[in-house]
Amino acid sequence: MDIRSFEQDRQSRLAALMALPATPYIPNAAKIFNPKQSAEIGLNFAGVTMPQSRYPALGTTGLTSSMAVIAYNPVTQATGLAHLTHEGRLEALSSTGEEALREMLTKVGGQNTQVRLVGPQLRGPVVDGFINNVLDILSEYEADILSADFRGKESPHSIAVHAGNWKEGLIRGSLSVFNHSASAIKKGEEMKRRLSEVVPLAGMVRLEHKNDSRIVYYGEDALQSAPEPVCP
Repeated sequence: MDIRSFEQDRQSRLAALMALPATPYIPNAAKIFNPKQSAEIGLNFAGVTMPQSRYPALGTTGLTSSMAVIAYNPVTQATGLAHLTHEGRLEALSSTGEEALREMLTKVGGQNTQVRLVGPQLRGPVVDGFINNVLDILSEYEADILSADFRGKESPHSIAVHAGNWKEGLIRGSLSVFNHSASAIKKGEEMKRRLSEVVPLAGMVRLEHKNDSRIVYYGEDALQSAPEPVCP
């Protein structure tokens, strides 16, 4: 979705996001996801990685009132994740979150960068304003939004992405406690499918950011403090 066409109509933006297809989640993702080879992205920080990087996966948790912006460059396979929150005012993405998002989008690079949004699970004027503030920035970077999972759609509160498996989807770290199709989840087959997608994200590696950057990990430019991943 090209959000530039909705630049002057914020309600239409949100409606268009809600109408996007559901985010795909990789079934049996435990086969490709190793938390010890995954960088954990904290609140108002971001990371960028590549399929061949020391940490080819990025993940985050706690998306109840915050948002994960996951970006992908289909040419280079550079993949980024930013975990964002608001500062309380209407339409106010936090200043550190904005810095992290812009850094991440710049490093992922490319035209028509593909983006998936997950969270927040909560809704209301403050949260909707925060979402639109994020959309303002994505519009500047001409991002192509593929999916947006907010409250009212299936929205896990913890997710991960593996740079080598973008086309297959994201990695589900939880089931949503807020879901507009709760009755559908109660059906056995649907519940089995979603449960089969869940991969525990506990044990992801936390890295320290350096030089006042909001990027905790940048692909092949591994930080000196990054520990060697522990393979299973």
